[in-house]
Amino acid sequence: LIFCLSAQTAPESSQTSGEVIKAIIKIFYADFENFSSSVQQDIIGTWQFVVRKTAHFCLYAVLGLLSFLCFVTYKRPSLTIKTAISSFVCLSYAISDEVHQRFIAGRSGEIRDVLIDFCGSLIAIIFLYLISRNIANKKTGGVCKMRKKDLIKLNEELFLRNEENLKIIESLKQEIEELKQEKKDYKETNDKC
Repeated sequence: LIFCLSAQTAPESSQTSGEVIKAIIKIFYADFENFSSSVQQDIIGTWQFVVRKTAHFCLYAVLGLLSFLCFVTYKRPSLTIKTAISSFVCLSYAISDEVHQRFIAGRSGEIRDVLIDFCGSLIAIIFLYLISRNIANKKTGGVCKMRKKDLIKLNEELFLRNEENLKIIESLKQEIEELKQEKKDYKETNDKC
């Protein structure tokens, strides 16, 4: 969708945003038709800027959302790394989109648009990052703040302690069996006497 909208020539793009602007102007300016031509052009120009930049922001927010949801499904990298990768993908696409627009008749690529696009993506990504982190904390009860390496080490230590305890239990069982045998032998000897 972003690529198709960026591939529109300047007149096509203006017509697309023009329909939205007309609907907005009808809502906010009931007597728009009574304004002078220069005032009408100023209002249209102002709203055109707002509508176009809001569209950039919203489309890239959706891209950020989809990008984050794509990368968060992988198990390996940490949530922070997944967030960084998702942000990098969105920034790269925002830059490539503005470069693409430079090759379209009547369009230009602007750094301001890259920043607006990236801000839309970044806000969506940060929002989802916070939700994901909150969900992860709820799964662990919000108490476990240990790193994965530390948890693995602790698990190994507990396993080794468990092995030692099993050996002690086996040793005690043998001692009990020996004591039972001694008791039995003692009783037999005592019975003979």
